[in-house]
Amino acid sequence: MSNKTHILLVDDDEDDYIITRDIIEDIPGRNYVLDWTSSFNEALEIIAQRRHDIYLVDYRLGAHDGLELIKEAIKQSYTMPFILLTGQSDRETDEKAMRLRCHGLPGERYHQPE
Repeated sequence: MSNKTHILLVDDDEDDYIITRDIIEDIPGRNYVLDWTSSFNEALEIIAQRRHDIYLVDYRLGAHDGLELIKEAIKQSYTMPFILLTGQSDRETDEKAMRLRCHGLPGERYHQPE
């Protein structure tokens, strides 16, 4: 990979992509490339290509959820960091995330496979 940090955002809401893109573009002195997919299945295909340095994964992905996506990536021995983006604050979501060895960030959850 180049000296740019390649990020894949997996989010089924295009508005969230636009907001994320704008925030990343406003980071001074940073060299990020943001790609986006709204599809669970397409995300798995893209992750398998191992082109990105980090993955931002929304918890809600239509019929699926971000934890399912991360679990599938772990099954395929993918080791790049995943950050689970969620507004969920319920105990059940936290417990599911912990079973995947997710760690909490203020207001968010993330998982970095070993």
